[in-house]
Amino acid sequence: MIDRALQRAVVGACASLSLSSLALAASGCGGPSVEVQTTSPATASDPLNEIPPAELYRRGVILGQHGDFVRAEQYLLAARNRGFDEPRVIPALMEVCVRASRLSAALGYAEPYLESHPTDWPLRVLVGSIHLGLGHLGDARTHLEHAQRDGQAAATRDGRPEPAEAHYLLGIVMREQAEIVEARTHFARYLELEPEGTHAEEVRAILDEPIPHQATPVPPAVRPTTVPVRLPGATPAPEASAPPAGTTTTTPTTPASKGPTGDDGGEPW
Repeated sequence: MIDRALQRAVVGACASLSLSSLALAASGCGGPSVEVQTTSPATASDPLNEIPPAELYRRGVILGQHGDFVRAEQYLLAARNRGFDEPRVIPALMEVCVRASRLSAALGYAEPYLESHPTDWPLRVLVGSIHLGLGHLGDARTHLEHAQRDGQAAATRDGRPEPAEAHYLLGIVMREQAEIVEARTHFARYLELEPEGTHAEEVRAILDEPIPHQATPVPPAVRPTTVPVRLPGATPAPEASAPPAGTTTTTPTTPASKGPTGDDGGEPW
């Protein structure tokens, strides 16, 4: 289960990636508006085979907008299988799956696509956000760092905007991994890119939090040196000197105590 903050991050990333393309598809495929079917699209004769791929895609978009995510996925998948443009249909498939809380299914569509389109950083941001929503912090970080590098390179090369969403999500991942300084760096960069962005208020609140103090542990091999305590005015005891070489040192013996009588049995002393 994902918490509300992560769910907002996933849906927000999904919306920023594909909602505009879905709206364009719904209005720009040509032809009159299509009334959405109310019966199952899969019948014995498979009527989907009679529908052109672009029309399948368009109907899938409309079904998704009306909340019929199961049939929307069927139409969009049929469009992809019939050769419709993958860079358009894969984000639409992912959004339908995310909104239906089928996050693993969304990854099942996206990750094979990324293997053949590794520089599609907007889609990779979405994949990273889904891994984050599933609690896969390592996979999320891998995809998001990849997306951030590719997006920055594209921004330098083509003048495109740097992916602010990748910085925001990386900040969340690193915060969860207790890498506070690195997380704050990404949050600050997000604000530079999107000062009025969707997450700006949240990020400012995070950056206003005090940085927790992290004590530096003492290495096990290093032990503190014991310093003798000397009272004020006390005279230090002289150090014993070693006897000269060749000198035999004798240890004085203490005479045995006498009893009530002398050793010779005389009178007591």
